[in-house]
Amino acid sequence: MPDFRAMGPGTGPRFRGLRVACSLQRLAAIMTPETGAPTPPLRLERALALLPEVGELRSLLSILVTASAPDPARKWSGSGELGGVADRVIDPGALGDRLREHASTEASRLAGLLERTGAIIRLVAQGDRAEAVEEMLRQGHDEEEGNRLSEAEAWYMAANDLAREAAPARI
Repeated sequence: MPDFRAMGPGTGPRFRGLRVACSLQRLAAIMTPETGAPTPPLRLERALALLPEVGELRSLLSILVTASAPDPARKWSGSGELGGVADRVIDPGALGDRLREHASTEASRLAGLLERTGAIIRLVAQGDRAEAVEEMLRQGHDEEEGNRLSEAEAWYMAANDLAREAAPARI
């Protein structure tokens, strides 16, 4: 066991934990953004790993890709420009602008979806199932155009179910 008395005051075992805690606080202060130290760029792969896989965020991939660029720190190598999509870094300013645009587009899409759903329910309540089926098919087409294929399939299946329900029974 070392002779802590020879090392001077504040060096005994009971002070070791305090020194470690102080060192960690200084390290944390050095690493915080307030110090002006450059933070490493956020890679696309890391951003995608942070997010849960939920339906509302599916369209975020294309937004993240368009708000990213090849890593400037890797441009010195021949593979820097040719790196994969996951190696790209995200520009937070461009991402904010694109997310605001996307939120506006999604809000109007959702408003249209809810309006059309209300119209479908109203048509069925009025007994006009054929027109309700047409509205469902239009919604399916809109979903397909927006590359929301599982939603499109669900609308087509619902339209098929309603059309079969409205069709006269066959013997």
